[in-house]
Amino acid sequence: MRSVVEASLAASYPPVLRGDEARFRAFRARWLGNDPSSFAAISRMLADTEMDGDFARIRCPTLVIAGTHDRLRPPEAVEPIARAIPGARWRVIETGYFMAVQTPQPVADAITAFLAEIGC
Repeated sequence: MRSVVEASLAASYPPVLRGDEARFRAFRARWLGNDPSSFAAISRMLADTEMDGDFARIRCPTLVIAGTHDRLRPPEAVEPIARAIPGARWRVIETGYFMAVQTPQPVADAITAFLAEIGC
């Protein structure tokens, strides 16, 4: 994990989102704690997962969020997913790949607004 941490976090947790140094250090430490074999197995599984055909079958209210600073799954890669889900709400917020860790309040605000929109 140590051999790839800097390259991985440069793409998934860019410097612009590292303003809370303690939060970043804690996340980096957790990331380094990943079991390399498990991490590799999950990565292989996700690389082979094909879900494009499943999105149109989603029938519940859905919020799809993309982050402006997400270099692994940028908004232009996420928007087609939102369009494929019938009635999905699409939001782009100022965040990154690990949005719930990097910017918890904007994520919570987006979810809260979505829940209010759908009457929950």
